[in-house]
This record gives sequence, C-alpha cells and structure tokens, in this order.
Amino acid sequence: MEKYKKLIMNSVVFAIGNLGSKIISVIMVPLYTYFLTTNEYGQVDLVTTAISLFLPLASLVVGQAVIRFAVSRSEKNDRKEIFSNAIAVAAVASLIIILFYPLLRYFHFFDGILIYFTLLLIFQLFGDILSQFTRGIGKVKEFAINGILTTLVIAGLNLYFLIYLHLGIDGYLLSMIIAAVVSNIYLFIVTKGFSYFSLQALNKELLKVMLRYSIPLIPNSIMWWLINGSTRYFILLFVGASANGLFAVANKIPSVLSIATTIFSQAWQLSAFEENDSKDKSIFYTKVFKNYYIILFLFSSLLLIINKQLVTYTVSTGFKDSWKLVPFLLLAAIYKSFSGYLGTTYTAAMETKGVFTTTIYGAIVSVAANFVLLPLFGVYGAGIGTFLAFFFTWLLRLRDTKRLVGIQIDYKELFVLNGVFIIQTIIMHYFDGIILIIAETLCFVFMVFYLRKTIFSIIRLILRNK
Repeated sequence: MEKYKKLIMNSVVFAIGNLGSKIISVIMVPLYTYFLTTNEYGQVDLVTTAISLFLPLASLVVGQAVIRFAVSRSEKNDRKEIFSNAIAVAAVASLIIILFYPLLRYFHFFDGILIYFTLLLIFQLFGDILSQFTRGIGKVKEFAINGILTTLVIAGLNLYFLIYLHLGIDGYLLSMIIAAVVSNIYLFIVTKGFSYFSLQALNKELLKVMLRYSIPLIPNSIMWWLINGSTRYFILLFVGASANGLFAVANKIPSVLSIATTIFSQAWQLSAFEENDSKDKSIFYTKVFKNYYIILFLFSSLLLIINKQLVTYTVSTGFKDSWKLVPFLLLAAIYKSFSGYLGTTYTAAMETKGVFTTTIYGAIVSVAANFVLLPLFGVYGAGIGTFLAFFFTWLLRLRDTKRLVGIQIDYKELFVLNGVFIIQTIIMHYFDGIILIIAETLCFVFMVFYLRKTIFSIIRLILRNK
C-alpha cells in the first residue's frame, strides 16, 4: 500500500507545481487571441513545435538518462558524475546551435524571430537537465515550486509586454525566454548544482552508458513530433497559417486534460522506476492504469459539457469554430497518455529501443492520415489523424509490453467509455444552449453510474492514503 501512497503524494506535489501553469496557459488564451492575429499565433505555435523537434536532437535526450540513473544511483559521487556529464552534453550542444545560427539566418529560418527560437532552445536544453535532476534526487517539492515560479514570470511578463508595451509576438517569445532563465537559475540553486558539477567528475564510461540509454529515445521523440507536431506543418501546407492558429486554439481545451496527464506521468515515472524489480508489478501497473483511464474519460466528458460555450464566449470571432476540433483532440490526448503510460515500462526496464520501434508505426499512420484527411476535411482531418496515430501506437505498445509487464485490460469498459464520448461529440454538433448542456450532462451521469464501483474504490484508496 505504501507504493500507492507515494504515487498519490507525488501526484499531489506535482499538481501544485503544474496546475497553475496549465490553467494560466488556458486562461491567457483570450489575451493571446485579442493581442495576436491568427497568423502570429500560428507562428508562435510553430516555434514551440519546432523546439519540441530540435530539443531531443540537440540534447540527445540525456535528461531522461539523468532522472533514470539519479534514481537508481543514490551516492553523491555517482550523481556528481551523472550531472557533470549531462551539463557537458548541453554545453557542447549549445555551441553547435550557436554555430548553426548564421546558416539558419541565411535560409530565413523563422525570419525575424530566429534569435528568440535559438535562445529558447538553448535555455530549455539546460532546463530539461536541471528539472530531471531535481526530480531524480528526490526534490519533488522544489520541482513543484519551480513550476509555480515559471508560471508567475510568464503570466506577469505577458501582461506587461502584450497589453502595456504592445510588443505582440516579440513580447510573447521574450517572456518565455526570461522565464526559462529564471527557472534555470532557481533549479541550479536548489539542487546545489555548484556542488554537483565538476570537470574532474566527467566520466567517459558512464557517459557512454547514459547515451546508450538515451540515444534510442531520440528517434522516439522525433516520431512523437511527427505524430503530434508535424500536423501543424501539414495544416500550413494544405490549409494555411490561419487554420493552424485555429488548430492551436482548439488544442488549449485538451491542454486542460494535459494538466492531469503531465502531473500523473511525472509521479508515475518515479514509481515505475522504483517498482521495476517488484514481483507484483503487473498487479500494480494494471490497477493504476484502470484508475488512470477512468479519471481521464470522466474529466474529458466534463470538458465536452462546457466546450462549445467556453470557446464561443472566450475567443475572438476568427477562432470560434475551433470547438469542432476539440473532441478529436481530447480523444487523441487520452490515447497519447495511454501510450506514454506504457512507454514508461520500457524506460523502467532499461529497454529504450522498444519505445522507438512502437512509435515509428504511429508516426507513419499520422503522416499518411494527414496526407489523406487534410485535403478531404480541412483542419478537422488533422484532429482525426492525430487521434488515429495515438490510438494505433497504444495498441502496439499494449501488445509489446506484455513481455515486460502483463497489464490486464477491461476492453468492454473501454468500449463503453469511448462510445459515450462519441455520442457526446455527435450531440454537440446538433444541439445548442440549455438542451445541449442537459444532453451532455446526462451522458456524463450515465458514465459515472456505469463506473460507480471503480469510482468508490478510487475514493477509498485516496482517503486511505491521505
């Protein structure tokens, strides 16, 4: 029972650190849509999406090796070598990024905002290592405080730069860069990075082991980008920058679901690493996953009740149709979370190659779906394609991870939950006003009634571990 208590407590701590930032990102959407054009908002989304592609390439995903090795190696000298090796990788990567800057500028890559892209990429490079090391050495509270601090800095600077100085896209990106700098300084201080970093602590043999663990995760990260991030560029190609802005705004509602999944995945990763050698890990994985998907579907059902009204009354006219995309992106977010849950199985077992081999097929589905569905259905085809890619990836991982940990799935229950979700989506397209809210609420009530036994068991588990 202790492992469930630790998972719950870590989830609570990570919730404190993440909740504010995720909620603010949604609350700030009206501000962004009023002070940025659809084209500018689309550009911002392309910058952040490009960073998600280049970051694993530049960092060699060494941050994931940092947390995995820091958890399993508790000696100060071992952690000193882990931290020093990772910082050295980040330093070399930053130098290469700077050397490539003139070439990118020559080819007009992110013309006018390339300097923001470059600085943000470098600071996030170090930030990933620092944040993973913070978690790896057990400073989860400090990690949570960093989330709150970063949120306050971004929100405050956005209000100042966008409303008072009218800096537009420059102000938005500048606020992100300053927040990243503040975050890095804070994490370096609380982890006492000065006591962990030393040139003498660089260990070539350990670095090789760390890179053997992390490098297979690079193509996996690229595949995730192809599934999730490249969709923006396909929209840009087939539909246009304004449609990409519509897609970006629609993603803000599912990002509320990401509050829960980000919080949980951070806590779950630590638990999975610690329980990897447990004899009853199959039971642990099965029970946690069942509770996880039930909470996700219930939360998503609630979001569908308010989706249409929320979007209609909180964004400017040019973005109002984005509510139609939300159900597909919500379902995609659910199955992305499922895939991530099973992906931790590979990293916990030190079999990172398995992560890539399952993801590559999902990426192929994503690219194929974009080529077929975008010309047929416009931006809405992107939402459907994203869901199909994550769903397929989850199925593959479910089958493959049986050799590592056998998770038992209640397929009948999952079928019912997906069915209710689809019914809610259909209702949303045919009804408005109070009738829509009543019909959507009845679907949610049915879902709660159907899951009542499991819901009560989740509540008892939480209360028992308070």
